[in-house]
Amino acid sequence: MAIIGDSDRWSAALLDTFGVVAAVIETVWPVCRADFHARRTENYITRRLIRRIRRDERIRDSFLQVESQRELLDDDPDTETGPEGYLDISILFWVGRNNLCLALECKRLNVLNKKGERDSLAHEYVHKGIMRFVNGQYASGLPLGGMIGYVMDGDVAFAFAAVKAKIRAEAAALSCDLHQSRELAAPQSFLTIHRRSPVEIELRHLLLPV
Repeated sequence: MAIIGDSDRWSAALLDTFGVVAAVIETVWPVCRADFHARRTENYITRRLIRRIRRDERIRDSFLQVESQRELLDDDPDTETGPEGYLDISILFWVGRNNLCLALECKRLNVLNKKGERDSLAHEYVHKGIMRFVNGQYASGLPLGGMIGYVMDGDVAFAFAAVKAKIRAEAAALSCDLHQSRELAAPQSFLTIHRRSPVEIELRHLLLPV
């Protein structure tokens, strides 16, 4: 059973929220990226992006709370284990439900390796990003989540092609329905559908040129 009960109702709410967040990111990203220094780690970029998102009036007017590196803790009060993971960006609703949020995972793409060659990092995007939604580590019981790809060299078309090829090659492992997955505003935005229990999840992807 989904943790939110009425899956269709909350799917629409999460999708509307993603639309707001995506619009805010589109607005703040040019200013955000202009502030980056040379050592642009994933966490550094994400923190600066979150600070910009929080300041936007569309987020405040929607009564949304934006958190960074949110710990995913087991609900068992007697457990002694640490967090099951950390969500890069969490968009929480003011509804008194700690486990109801729009989860966004961030990954770098198109990074130069030690040899000075471009590495797409599509493998990491898929296996350390998408897969965490597929296996229920992130957004368990929720019908929607999001991935943000920081395209370090600005070549969004190359990053999109690499990620798309990796998803197609590993569609079975990702439980990905390639017939429903589609581009939204290619290559910057696309969606993928993944079958999982108790509810399938739709992932919205944003590729941002750094």
